[in-house]
Amino acid sequence: MTQDAGTTLKFTSVAGPDPRSIMLVPPGPCSIGRRSKCDLQLESFNTVSRDHALLEHRPGPNGGQWTITDQGSKAGTWLNGTRIDPDHAVLLRHRDLVVIEPWTFQVLDPAFDGERTEQLVPIKTESTQDTSEDPRLTRMPDVRGTQMAKERLELLLDCASSIHGASNEDELAHAVVEAAINGTGFENAAMLRPLGQDDVVDVITCIGDLGTESAVFSRTLLRAASEGELVHFTQEWDEEHNPTESIRQLRIQEALCIPIKVGPAVVSCLYLDNRGKGARPFDRNDMEYCAGLGRITAMANASLARIDLEHRLAQERRELFLGTVRALVAAIDAKDTYTRGHSERVAWLGRELGRAAGLGEDALDRLHVSGLVHDVGKIGIPESILRKPGRLTDEEFDRIKEHPVTGCRILEDVPQLQAMMDGVRSHHERWDGKGYPDGLAGEEIPYFGRILAVADAFDAMSSARAYRGALDKEHALAEVRDNAGSQFDPELATHFMKIDLAQYERMLEKHVAQDQGE
Repeated sequence: MTQDAGTTLKFTSVAGPDPRSIMLVPPGPCSIGRRSKCDLQLESFNTVSRDHALLEHRPGPNGGQWTITDQGSKAGTWLNGTRIDPDHAVLLRHRDLVVIEPWTFQVLDPAFDGERTEQLVPIKTESTQDTSEDPRLTRMPDVRGTQMAKERLELLLDCASSIHGASNEDELAHAVVEAAINGTGFENAAMLRPLGQDDVVDVITCIGDLGTESAVFSRTLLRAASEGELVHFTQEWDEEHNPTESIRQLRIQEALCIPIKVGPAVVSCLYLDNRGKGARPFDRNDMEYCAGLGRITAMANASLARIDLEHRLAQERRELFLGTVRALVAAIDAKDTYTRGHSERVAWLGRELGRAAGLGEDALDRLHVSGLVHDVGKIGIPESILRKPGRLTDEEFDRIKEHPVTGCRILEDVPQLQAMMDGVRSHHERWDGKGYPDGLAGEEIPYFGRILAVADAFDAMSSARAYRGALDKEHALAEVRDNAGSQFDPELATHFMKIDLAQYERMLEKHVAQDQGE
């Protein structure tokens, strides 16, 4: 599962000409580019623009979130293999890969260090001299499997079908590793994330003897693969090779590492090896098969990355939309301080009542927004009426009763709010037909309206108003129960009795304290 990045992040290179790293600490921002004034200067490469990208912190729950924006760079900024549109902020998540060529950076959130610690394995050297000049290491040209055997082609097609059904990186990795084992002479296989500056590798999934306790991977092999090269490693067992004790014990004979590239970024590596003298000898067809498997995996990863980016952009649009909604709610609160926080609490109660009634998450999201804007029509009512401490006249109450219709008129041109309008218009309708503005009864009343009617009335009773004090929780619940079948949908009233109101009470206490602090 992917997780949104939080307050402080590490933005560190995992590939590139030299190591680069910066800590992102609120309030930011952090600029990236060739200019000497950039917080992260990437000089001397024409693929990096003077002002290339901007990392910004957005305050919010759980410490807020960081975003990245491409500032119209020539070569582009890539997030998990997908080029992001210029001048559009995209939310960052833990373990994201950001490519600003020729560097690949990884986003790391210290808060998630324990997220998969059981799969983080130190990399051990394959010999006492672990260098790129190791004669046992062969950097292979791009392999195109023109000689692939029929059975391997069928395995590739079967794997492609499994990959197509994968909904996340873990499922994809498991399907690929299984196919790698089934189609080659290798005994062990793992899908690994690229190396960072520390000699630690993240094992996404593995088969065979590559569990966390016994895992040994070649640093040279993985470094070469993380730069985009398919690499083959051979280990002879003559004493002259002087292997380390761990390699001697595990007796690695052959290893193959295939980079999985999405756009310019290596997002993972498929690692395979054989251990022990009795292992089946390596076959070049294994390499051709795994290279084909790697290309299929890369396409699947690209598809998942695009879907993920679309989800993030949708989340970004939703946050902007909800920001506008909250601004409307703040305008209502400013007119009537006695109802400060009322809309937020009604939205929470409405969501919980909808959940108790069995609504799905999409409907609950719409219901929550409907609760936030249910009283927006009060913007058109004079403050002298809203804040009047005594009993309202008939004329004044008639003005109050206009707010559901006024609210719909205010919101009717907002496309994102069309599915929430029923709750805005009908939250003062009654089950017995004596409500307003339309005098609807029973199941004629839209379901959102029936839910918000309970939530709105309960919060009104539980909070102090200009004309009366607040009722205690037990008294307010008794009113809901006693008015089931007359004012409220009886089934919803029953569901309401089962809601855990602890969070609601904390919200109410917070809002009361804010009022008293002014």
